[in-house]
This record gives sequence, structure tokens and C-alpha cells, in this order.
Amino acid sequence: MAKFRGFIAIDIPTNKKIIDMENEIKNIGADLKLVEPENIHVTLKFLGDTDEEKIDEIEEIMKNSTKGLTPFNIKLKGSGVFPNNNYIKVIWVALENAEKIGEIAKKIDKQLEKLGFKAEKRWLCYQDNVSLKNSTRRSS
Repeated sequence: MAKFRGFIAIDIPTNKKIIDMENEIKNIGADLKLVEPENIHVTLKFLGDTDEEKIDEIEEIMKNSTKGLTPFNIKLKGSGVFPNNNYIKVIWVALENAEKIGEIAKKIDKQLEKLGFKAEKRWLCYQDNVSLKNSTRRSS
């Protein structure tokens, strides 16, 4: 049975503010590996190694999770680092409308439990930011 390593996400369109921020970080010489602008997204659910046979069911769950919701914009509203400025593991950009994203993620999570996926346990601040930096350093 073929498997894939997957996740469900909302793509964040390339944005001048994010590109400018990443360029500023690069220009100060920080030894960080930044996420490519075209790969920036909000992860709704990490699936891990998943049987390809489940793709149709997963797709249906994704569609059902947005039924009844009106379209909304995702706006960027600030940034920060984690855990602190002296040791940066994550650079994040905060989002407006995060509660709507969280609502979708919770619906997906609940339905995926029926397919054998583990329920998400960390919902606090789960859907309110986008990471611009991976946890790894840039390779030399």
C-alpha cells in the first residue's frame, strides 16, 4: 500500500510585506533558513505517513469542514520570534481571522479521528500565525 507524508494547509499568497521582511532578515546576515515565500502556509492538520487510499475521504472531510462558512480574507498583523530574540527557532507572522481558521482546523481534526488520525491536543495559539523560519539553521 503506497503512503505519502502529508498535511492539510491554507496557502498564503506571496505578499510584498513578507518578502520585504525576509529580505531584511537576509540583509542583516542572520544564519537562518527561511521558508520560501511561495511555500508559506498555515498548517491545519499534520497527517504524517498516510495511506493513499484515504485521499478521497480526506478530500471530502476538507470540503465538509468549510460548508456554511462565508469566504474571508486572511490578513497579516504583526510578527515575532520564539522562544526569544537571543535564540530564534521560529519567526512568525500573526494573522487576523485566526478563529475562523481554527474552526476549520477543529472540524477537520474531529472528522479525521474517524479515519484513525490522532486528535490535535494543542489548540491554544494553534492557528494564529505563519512561520517564516524553519527550526534548522542554514547549511554552509
